[in-house]
Amino acid sequence: MDRATKDQLDTDDNLNTSGLMRSLVESYLLTGDSVEAGLERRLADKENALERKRLERARVDSDIEKIEREITRLEKKLEERRQATPEEVIEYAEKVKAGTVPVDNLAPDNPATENWAQKAGIHVEEFIDLVEERL
Repeated sequence: MDRATKDQLDTDDNLNTSGLMRSLVESYLLTGDSVEAGLERRLADKENALERKRLERARVDSDIEKIEREITRLEKKLEERRQATPEEVIEYAEKVKAGTVPVDNLAPDNPATENWAQKAGIHVEEFIDLVEERL
């Protein structure tokens, strides 16, 4: 066997050399044609490779669908949370994050915080809790 042939056989991880030889000999004995036996074996190898790729694709497709379902679930949860949180809480938390409102202002006895809580339609303590959850 020449070096190029040996290298080619060694690089194919899915190739069982003894199985290949047995299959080629069996095909040759049945058909009496070594070229046809070789072509049949190459065809079978390519069909097997195609099937492995199809199985791999099915696994990847399944993973993609699972991730898409998780994204949809998280988007729904986020939307539910946003709908359950008054807009004033979100706005106030963004102002605190941006530094335009000092975090120290977030106190129940602060008139501005009381005003924001009234606009949100909730008690000042609940307003503070919701803002702090967003920080």
